[in-house]
This record gives sequence, structure tokens and C-alpha cells, in this order.
Amino acid sequence: MARFQPFEERHRLAVAVSGGNDSMALLKLADLWVKARGGNLTAFHVDHGLRTESSQEAIQVKTWAEALDIPCSILKWTHGPISSRIQQKARDARYQLLLGACKEEKILHLLVAHHRDDDLETLQIRQEAQSGEWGLAGMAACQEFESVRILRPLLDFTKEELRQVLGNHPHVEDPSNENLRFRRVQLRQKKEFFEDSLLETLGTYKVQRQEQEGFLLGAMSVYVSFFKEGYAVLDPRFMAALPPSLSLKLLGYTLRCMGGLEYLPRQEALQRALTKLEKSLSATCGGCQLKFIGGKILVIREARAKPVLISSQTPFLWDKRFWIENISEKAVGLEVGRLGPQGWLQVKKDIPISTSSMIAQTFPTLWRGGGTVEVPFFSKEPLIKVCFRPRNSLLASLFV
Repeated sequence: MARFQPFEERHRLAVAVSGGNDSMALLKLADLWVKARGGNLTAFHVDHGLRTESSQEAIQVKTWAEALDIPCSILKWTHGPISSRIQQKARDARYQLLLGACKEEKILHLLVAHHRDDDLETLQIRQEAQSGEWGLAGMAACQEFESVRILRPLLDFTKEELRQVLGNHPHVEDPSNENLRFRRVQLRQKKEFFEDSLLETLGTYKVQRQEQEGFLLGAMSVYVSFFKEGYAVLDPRFMAALPPSLSLKLLGYTLRCMGGLEYLPRQEALQRALTKLEKSLSATCGGCQLKFIGGKILVIREARAKPVLISSQTPFLWDKRFWIENISEKAVGLEVGRLGPQGWLQVKKDIPISTSSMIAQTFPTLWRGGGTVEVPFFSKEPLIKVCFRPRNSLLASLFV
């Protein structure tokens, strides 16, 4: 846990507990660590509702956690029939529920139980997919989100070591872990990811990624201008001075923030965009448009986000990058969507003349039917508060 410092003075952490061997072992370890520091631990269990016995298992996991004097909340994923990409959809829903619960409880740190075997599986899968060098660094020990850090403190330990930690304590066995339809299960059966050469590869790429990330995050805070309205301006002269691999990553990080992406765009897509930019041509990549204006590169979001009906005063994330909060009663029943060309024609007379229509059309806007109600960025008393929250802790801090 030392690598994740600093923590708040009174430690308050959460653990994602599936009930399996790994997460139950993490729960025990985290409980010891937190109590030794006079802090508090909370457990969250996600009931995916994909198996008939999942609800009963959720109650069992809650019972086990509370027997350790750890409060446990069950987060239920509500969904209709799912016929494809079940694991990916379940994973996305799981993290959305977990991050939302942490934010609601004002918990800054969420621990998950990924271990060394999981990390090596990830490396093997990414090698097969011909991932770039950062992908070959495996799982990140720490991921920063708008108000929560996901921590993986067990990446240096094997599944067998976690079994020893758990001992005879009961746990849940998920049948999907034996389903050979899934590539991870196939790898576990073969045990091919335990090779020493894979461990060495993983270690090398992790160190390299940490060094490059540190440099790039510092450079972005100086050479890339980020704006609270959700667009960015890059200095092409600085990009040209970087080694090609770092230019790609600088562009990738910027697109990740502006496009609300969970991961960096693929290297091939970044290279195509960078080649166009080097010729002073416009490009699209990562859900964003890149245009040369006044010797700078403007990065703006493409028109992808669908309007969302505001059904309550509960805060939510729109377009994967704008946090909608301080919702007034008058906003309930309205839709939040992009301004777009139609909205621009309706409100341009009320918007400062210096505002670019191309940028303004990406702004979150309140709609009623086919008519705009307000653009919060330009309203003196907005019905909602809109906060830009890029997927990066360093950059997110600029917009608090």
C-alpha cells in the first residue's frame, strides 16, 4: 500500500468483493491494514443478476463481510436480456456501480483484487492482440477517476499466495471461471502465462511506462491547454520536438481526456492522425476532431453523445466526461445534450461574440422538445452545474 501514498489522515477505503477467493483474501488483508491505522473499511458487492443463485450469493458475501465487522452494501445491476459481450458489459456495469457507490459515500480509494496471475493473463492477451508497448505493461496498479482511485495492491502476489491468506474461510466459486469460451480461462488451463520470460517482459514494460507517463503528464500541463468547456489546444512545435513514440502518446492522452475514453486510442489510429497533422491537415481519432487553427491544433469532441433525460436531481456523468450536478427541480424532465448546429442558431445572439461556433456546438445544453432551454456555461443562474472531468487525475485537478 505504500506505493499509493499519500492517504487522507483518517483512512477510509472500500473493497470490491465478489466473494471469490481473491477478493475475500483482499478483504481480510485490507481490514488488517486499515484497522492498524485507525481507519474504516467498507465492502461493496455487485450482484450482476446473470445467474439464478446470484442474489443468494450476494447475501452470503454480505454476511461474511459483516462477520468481520465490515459493513457491506449490495449493488444490483438492473438489465434486460444480454446476448453478446456478456463479460465486457458486466465489467463496465460493475465499475460504474462501484465508482458511483464510492462517490456517494465520499470514499476516495477502491481496492480490487487483481493479482499477478491476472496481470500475466492480460499481458498474454495483449500480446496476441499486438498491443503497443504501454498495453504490454499489463494492469495499472493505480487508476485515477473523477473522485475515486482504483488501487490494485496485490499485483505482486500469485493466486496461490492469496489462497494461503484466505485459508479455510468459505468463498464463492463462480462457474464462469471454468468456462472455456473465455480466453482467460483457456490461459489458466494451460498455465502458459507463468513463464519467467513473461514476468520479465511485464516488469520491463511497467518501468518504461511509469517513466514515460511521468514525463508526459508534466509536459501536458505545460504544452497542452485544457478548457473547462471540454476542448483542448496543442502546440505542434512541442510535439514535433518529441521522439515519435512520445508524440503519439501525448496525442493519445489528449484524446483520451477530450473523448472521455477509458483507454488510449490504438497506435495505428494515432499514427494516421499524427501523419495528417504533420501535413497541417485535419484528422479524426478517439471520438475527436483535430483541426489546425492559428498555428495550433484544436481538439474538440465529435457529435456522438445522445441526449439524456434528467429524471431526478441525482448527479450523473454525461458524454463520459461532464459531471452534471446541482440539478434544480426545474431541470427534471428536460434533456441534456450537445448544442449542435440547430441549437447554435437559436442561442448565438446570446453568446459572447468571441465564442467559436464549432466549439460551442459541443457544449452541454438543456433541451425541451426541439427548443433549447439554456447553455449552462453562459447562464448566470444555470439549472444544472456542468463540471468537466477528464480521465486523468493531474488534469482533473485543473477543473475542480
